[in-house]
Amino acid sequence: MNGKQYLLATGALLGVYISSAPFIWFCVAIAAYTTLLIRCMIPYYFLLLALLLCTLFYMYTPFVTPQPLTSWNKEISLEGRVISHPSVEKERVQIQIQEKEGDKWLGLVQTEDVSKDLKIGATCHVSGIVEEPIVSRNPGGFHYSNFLRTSGIQGRISIQKQDIVCQGSSPRHFIHEVREGIIQELQRTYSTSTAGWVMTLLLGEDRYLEEETVELFRRWNLSHLLAISGLHVGLCIAIFSFICLRAGMLSKEWLKGLLLVILPIYVILAGGAPSVMRAASMAEAAILLSFLRLRISIVDVLSLLVVGFLLVNPLLAFNIGFQFSFLVTFSLLFSPKLFHHVSPVTVLLRISLISQLILLPLQVLYFYVLNPVSLFANVFIVPLFSFIIIPFCLLLLVMLLFPIQLALWLDTLFRYVIDFTVSMVDYMDQYVLLEWVLGEMGLLFIIMYYVLFLTFMRCWENEYLLKSLWYGVLMVSILMFHSSLPYLSSEGKVTMLDIGQGDTFILEWPHRKHIMLIDAAGKVFSDKEEIFMYNIMPYLHSRGIQKVDSMLISHKDHDHMGSMEEVLKQFHVDTILVSPYYEWDTGDAAGVRSIHRLKRGDEFTIENQLFEVLNPDNEQGDKNDNSLVVYTHMGGKGWLFTGDISTPIEEEIMTLYPDKQVDVLKVAHHGSKTSSSSVFVNHYMPAAAWISVGKMNRYGHPHPTIIATYEDRGIPIYRTDKHGAVSYTFSNNTGTFHTFLP
Repeated sequence: MNGKQYLLATGALLGVYISSAPFIWFCVAIAAYTTLLIRCMIPYYFLLLALLLCTLFYMYTPFVTPQPLTSWNKEISLEGRVISHPSVEKERVQIQIQEKEGDKWLGLVQTEDVSKDLKIGATCHVSGIVEEPIVSRNPGGFHYSNFLRTSGIQGRISIQKQDIVCQGSSPRHFIHEVREGIIQELQRTYSTSTAGWVMTLLLGEDRYLEEETVELFRRWNLSHLLAISGLHVGLCIAIFSFICLRAGMLSKEWLKGLLLVILPIYVILAGGAPSVMRAASMAEAAILLSFLRLRISIVDVLSLLVVGFLLVNPLLAFNIGFQFSFLVTFSLLFSPKLFHHVSPVTVLLRISLISQLILLPLQVLYFYVLNPVSLFANVFIVPLFSFIIIPFCLLLLVMLLFPIQLALWLDTLFRYVIDFTVSMVDYMDQYVLLEWVLGEMGLLFIIMYYVLFLTFMRCWENEYLLKSLWYGVLMVSILMFHSSLPYLSSEGKVTMLDIGQGDTFILEWPHRKHIMLIDAAGKVFSDKEEIFMYNIMPYLHSRGIQKVDSMLISHKDHDHMGSMEEVLKQFHVDTILVSPYYEWDTGDAAGVRSIHRLKRGDEFTIENQLFEVLNPDNEQGDKNDNSLVVYTHMGGKGWLFTGDISTPIEEEIMTLYPDKQVDVLKVAHHGSKTSSSSVFVNHYMPAAAWISVGKMNRYGHPHPTIIATYEDRGIPIYRTDKHGAVSYTFSNNTGTFHTFLP
């Protein structure tokens, strides 16, 4: 059936995506899929073929998916082939090694100077320590262990230089050597900025691009321009073909033959991303079909390519680049009428709109945030990249063969062009950025959205414009309803994030009336923005939180306020609460409407909820003992947040406030032996103790005597190093404790 092969692709994808589900859910999915195909009046032989593919991939995918590791920090030895080009990860070289049995491992070699021996295809004898899998420890965090599993990688091995011996290589290594040679020549010839852009846009090597630029393009949904895609491959083919034919260098037949040879090589040179493989494979298929004089729908070609890719590696279906590339291409190919007999500007607008709409649920699923204005940014920026920047990069690459003076002149001109482009995006980022934080989106909402999207596209293509408009409104309504759910919910939540050695607590009022942060830790010994980027911001975004109303900083230690600046910038905090002895640095509280300094005896109310300040009373000469200590009653429980106070301050609080009902105690100073005296714990006898502490931290927190103090009294201990994030979800005066890790 010409034009219907996409049903085979959907059957294969369905089998992959439900491969980890119990058999009963497989039966339910098969029944629903069969019903849908029958209602669409698909011939029975085609229906059986689609169901067969679904069943095949349901059974096949688990065989190629590595099982989770059950033990780690042990030494193993293996023999295998290097199957990836070495890449530098901080101070280690990263490679993939495939054992003879077929298992793949990610090897992390401790020194860079061994990379010259790590050639693709080399046979290696390896001894190393199996690293503990990195799991997400907070809701909304990146699941690195899942990423490895869906990449077919069994685990990570930490290897010392002397524990890896390699011999030989494969033909692929020669291509990568050519790639490295081009990269080095670009760096020698051009400025850092120009070389970085050429490497990114033509060779898929973005490590030399500034992180601020990458993040800027991500916020504006322009990341696809920084990853080699069908746009880049198509432009390269078009320019190469134009030059060859116009110059009379090749006939059309010879050009097609040359492209068949060059395209696979370019896929390797460009890093082998799924989007590059998809674009190159479609071009190869089109050339082969023209040689064979066969007429097959381009949708069928793309569908069969999906099935082919999945047969080689079904885990590709979990790759975000694979999903985005194929989904956008399918959406555009299924609506050809929308691009006929319209102006080029209209074509660009429609391509941008359809691409944004089809990817929208996936963007929310992965990033929790949308930028509605990015639709217009794509309309202006994509043509700029298509017709100026990418061709310019090709010219700069070719100019490596010519005198360096001309290359330097072009370098200067290119920097003007790229600086103008980045400045334009940066200007929009400062003045018209509109981020819509939707939070974690459930499967039901995603299905509803796509059903409406398909109906919207069908009406639009058939020129039922009024109906199409209504379905578009319904699509937006689905998103608006989803983002409004927290404001309709009577549930509140108190969460202790696992941010390592430090404190960060998030208090969420019912109906999203107020969001409060108590402390915002930063990393102590490395990149200070890491905690915010990978822990605090993802959690807040996953909860659909776009604005933090108030932030209480207990004291000025980096493990309590190191991420304050980033929180203020990203979440538009209205009010900051600190002690009178908190010393501000210049610009610390830029943009904050009000700053309140509080001391013992002060009270403040948020949405009819009273907070009492129990410390400090006077300057203690010690930052920890100057910690702002607050007590409140929330969700039917009394909460005492203690910062990093020591035993003498605890005794003062106990003496002055003997009648406080403390149900949940934030254990002071991460469980240090300088706090949590037996007298203090005996007096208040909390129902639960929360300890925010880094896993295997250098300080030995929490101290064994402190743990014994709580355990001997039968007080449950919730600690981030063992439980990950800890939360208390409540409605009215009752609630439940949850830990993110088992």
